[in-house]
Amino acid sequence: MKKNMTKVDELREVLKTKKENEGAQKNQEHDKHIKHDKEVEELTSKLNVAEEQSKDWHNKLIRLMAEFENYKKRVVREKHEQVKFANEKLVVELVPILDDLGRVFDHSHEDVDIDKILDGVDMVRNSLRKTLSNFGLSEIEVKKGEPFNPLVHEALSCIETNDYPDHSVLDVYRKGYKLGDRVVRAAQVTVAKKKDEEL
Repeated sequence: MKKNMTKVDELREVLKTKKENEGAQKNQEHDKHIKHDKEVEELTSKLNVAEEQSKDWHNKLIRLMAEFENYKKRVVREKHEQVKFANEKLVVELVPILDDLGRVFDHSHEDVDIDKILDGVDMVRNSLRKTLSNFGLSEIEVKKGEPFNPLVHEALSCIETNDYPDHSVLDVYRKGYKLGDRVVRAAQVTVAKKKDEEL
């Protein structure tokens, strides 16, 4: 403080300094508010852009999900159609054989030699075998005395015997078939079981 100042002058000086400080402080606060407002404005702008992007991505996701659902339905429909008509080619090939079988039965009512009817049935059977073979069906060959194989054989009964090895095939009740490499029907067989030797 300056010398020769009265108490009132001192107070006036203090008050003036205080007002200047308050003014400077207000200016600083005002500057802070302006800076804060600018930051809020920038963040709000960024938030608006992010919200727009989020809505855009959300809409794209909804469309993609809808497209995927439609795709799944289409695949199921196409698969159903494939299964429904998968055997179409086979059926077309079998229809003439069915016609042939009908002709055999038509002629069986006439006075025809039984041997000729049997020949006709045999021709139909061979035609059917050939057609099924063209579609990958093959007979499982089973030889008497071969080892029992649960992958291609189905045991219907066991017969005690010492004439054949234990667990070997003795007889075939029903033929088995493969479609390609897959067994579609196992051959039903009788299996040898070694006799217990009497003491």
